[in-house]
Amino acid sequence: MELEQGRVLRLGRAADVVIGCLRGTLWITEEGDPIDHFLGAGRRHRVRGRGLVVAEALQDSSLWVCRPVRVRAEPMLRRPAPFAGARP
Repeated sequence: MELEQGRVLRLGRAADVVIGCLRGTLWITEEGDPIDHFLGAGRRHRVRGRGLVVAEALQDSSLWVCRPVRVRAEPMLRRPAPFAGARP
């Protein structure tokens, strides 16, 4: 996504969200975190808290935002068939 200089992106309940900077510079602040984070191109930041997160473009910027997917492993009920041509 593109964010013009001075524009902000607000994310609520953003625990575990990852914000990456592709171009420009981002200033990221998290509710409850006394440390602000600055991202340049090629850098990313994982949100630790559960509150509001604000990212501001300090210059015209491109960024991405993603939330990791949690997958639950299921036990296999039977052994998979061997590949065709596989030796025992």
